[in-house]
Amino acid sequence: MRHSLSISLVLLGIVSAAALAVSGCARNEAAEQKAMPPLPQVTVAAAISRQVTEFDEFTGRFEAVERVEVRPRVSGYISSVNFKDGSEVRKGDVLFVIDPRPYVAERDKAR
Repeated sequence: MRHSLSISLVLLGIVSAAALAVSGCARNEAAEQKAMPPLPQVTVAAAISRQVTEFDEFTGRFEAVERVEVRPRVSGYISSVNFKDGSEVRKGDVLFVIDPRPYVAERDKAR
């Protein structure tokens, strides 16, 4: 009798545990379905095929590979600048014209 009572208690425990497990799962699924937010509304467009011109913009600074320092052989006022910043110049090009009047006056005075 004692043996059948212990088997009955073990079976009762297993059935109770199974019932709790099944009822717990069912409650979680229902709670998850209620807690799930509604699906968002999305806008869609039909895909089209067309020519696209690709371009890139970069922010940066250019620096010359070589530098040159221009020094006058004589002092005086510059009357004209014969180049633009960034333009290419070659050896022998006239870059500046210095006002010749003081030098002409001194030459005439020396004669």
